[in-house]
Amino acid sequence: MKKFLFLFILFVLITNTSFSQPLIDQNDMPNIGDTLRVNISLSTNGVNYDTTGSNVTWNFSGFTATSQRVDTFMTVQTTSTLAYYLFFYDATLVGTQPDLTPVNLPITTISITNVYDFFKKATASYSQLGFGAKFNGTAIPARYNNPDVQLKFPLTYLEKDSCDFSYNVSIPSMGYFGEKKHRVNYVDGWGTIITPIDTFQAMRVLSKITAHDSIHLDTFGGIPYAFDYNVTEYKWYADNMGIPVMKITVRTGTGAGTSIEYNNKPGSHAGLTDIEASLMFVSLYPNPVNENTNLYFSLAKPSEVEINIYDVLGKNIKNIANKEFPAGFHSLPFTTGDLQKGIYFIRISDDSVTKVLKLQVL
Repeated sequence: MKKFLFLFILFVLITNTSFSQPLIDQNDMPNIGDTLRVNISLSTNGVNYDTTGSNVTWNFSGFTATSQRVDTFMTVQTTSTLAYYLFFYDATLVGTQPDLTPVNLPITTISITNVYDFFKKATASYSQLGFGAKFNGTAIPARYNNPDVQLKFPLTYLEKDSCDFSYNVSIPSMGYFGEKKHRVNYVDGWGTIITPIDTFQAMRVLSKITAHDSIHLDTFGGIPYAFDYNVTEYKWYADNMGIPVMKITVRTGTGAGTSIEYNNKPGSHAGLTDIEASLMFVSLYPNPVNENTNLYFSLAKPSEVEINIYDVLGKNIKNIANKEFPAGFHSLPFTTGDLQKGIYFIRISDDSVTKVLKLQVL
């Protein structure tokens, strides 16, 4: 009888045990030498990612990648740019990033390419100190006036923190470009997340960022230009993963859109297709659009690129391009004046990768 009672109590304990919160600290952030393969999707397939709380199960196994990238982490010295070393002498980690969305103005375009993010990994926090990039081809460091504190350690359920940061960079022969941002981080959930790659025990961080961009064009009589946007990031962190195992980013205002990223263990390509893509960066601006807009994309090598517009029923209604483009950054203007008001999708593909952007015609 005692043996039966013991087995019954053991069974109840096992069947009612819930997963505990993982401990996420500085040891779970990227390390120098990490090479992380990231899958990217532009559709959530209708999955509700707002649900959160304690001991939640998030099932994102149905996401399908449309492209991939590789995030590499290195030392400041590895960038081989003296200005970066001088401005970010206290950075403990540098990460590569895709080109940023170009800023298209009536009289000029600001391209932001070859981007490095500079981080400081410490016991109490993980912060970005700024970034370096080529603005219209010139390498310029952009150090934040205050660090962008992305995480405070250890991640603790229901804790909230915030920070303000900004930067201002002078662009030769043009003027200056600056941003002011306010970040609010909220650890709003923990539990089990199922990605297309694996299943993890994770902590979720909800980040809301408000941003104001300003541009001053000295060359054209001091013409000012400004725009605002908001970003909401849903990020799931797991033990020893370096970057979030899942990140859903929703941007409203200028450059509106949704993107999904998911990865697996550092150095592992399990479950990922090895796509040697030439097509690295795609953006559409302005969007929404009244009549004229620009499609921006960059190619790692000369490639045949086909670009088409589809309606919401999947009908191909317009071809924008179908030809070989040289390697590098491209800006392709086109008109939507012949389209009715509504939602459309722009499909751009090279020899191996297809990307899809949502287009709203007003």
